[in-house]
Amino acid sequence: MVSDDRERTPIVSLHLPPSLLQALDEYARRMNLTRSDVIRTAIRQMLDKIAAKETAEEELEYITAIW
Repeated sequence: MVSDDRERTPIVSLHLPPSLLQALDEYARRMNLTRSDVIRTAIRQMLDKIAAKETAEEELEYITAIW
């Protein structure tokens, strides 16, 4: 039995309106990526953006506190 990341990666499903799914598939096709690749990248970028915003807010609170 071959062991790879796919065997250990949980499967997540979601519901999308047809228009969003069509846009997702078109973007994936243009970028030569799979639908899953696009979704994983989008989630990672969103989480990175949230983390950066939280870090910036924490730094602002610190600067305000010592000002």
